[in-house]
Amino acid sequence: MTNLESKIGLFSRLRQSRLAKSLLGLMAATAIVGYAKVADAVPPMPVNIYGTISTASGDPLDVSSIEAKINNVDYTQEFTTIDNNSPVVSYLVTVLSDDPETTGVIEGGVKDDIVTLYVNGKAITPTWTWNDPDDDGYAQFNFTYPDVARYFGTITISNYFNLPVHAGLPIDVYANNNTDLLSIYPPLGTDEEGYDISINESLFETAARDMTFHIDDQLASPTTTWTPGEHELNLTYNSRTKPVEVPAADRIGLSILAGFVVGIGAYSVARKR
Repeated sequence: MTNLESKIGLFSRLRQSRLAKSLLGLMAATAIVGYAKVADAVPPMPVNIYGTISTASGDPLDVSSIEAKINNVDYTQEFTTIDNNSPVVSYLVTVLSDDPETTGVIEGGVKDDIVTLYVNGKAITPTWTWNDPDDDGYAQFNFTYPDVARYFGTITISNYFNLPVHAGLPIDVYANNNTDLLSIYPPLGTDEEGYDISINESLFETAARDMTFHIDDQLASPTTTWTPGEHELNLTYNSRTKPVEVPAADRIGLSILAGFVVGIGAYSVARKR
């Protein structure tokens, strides 16, 4: 038996134990009030979605909440995690089912409903389609938690005719109103224009997700807000020194001068110390 099967077996035993207690209580209540058909009073079985949550970055994930929503309504009964705060978290979320005997009230999901899971308040894609679970009421769904954002685009010098940057200077990325340095990203190769960086959500120390980019200690524009996925964002900044024209063949040599001189198209600019 695999580790995951063992975990799911534990989930199943816990669920069966709770269900048995609920059914006993329901049967007792039915006998007291004199209902003839106990089966009519039994609510539909919920669906237990289980599986793994893997982070896109490979960083540990602290799962504080899991919500299962249908049409933006939360039908989560409860959730459980195992191996929390790790790159791969095992989870189980119990989702309420709709009772076909009631009219005008939706208590949960039915077959073919689209269920969107929210982990720590963040919507997960792809969604899960409500289908027939196995005999124990379980359905497996593994997914990746989006905690990486890729930003790429051109870099131009606004105060020098918007010259495009080749093999530019390193980019310093700040958050929380320019107070928290997330990371310093090296430039691309000498024959590549612009920048291409990936920023992990784990770098943020506060809930704020605003970001600013700094090139040669100069604030670049525009600013942005961190969101997972891929984003084209063209940056521009004011150079502190005038670009100097150099032969294109010398661009490769410029990029290795300790980072103080870089190639900008057919131009170079010296970084101020």
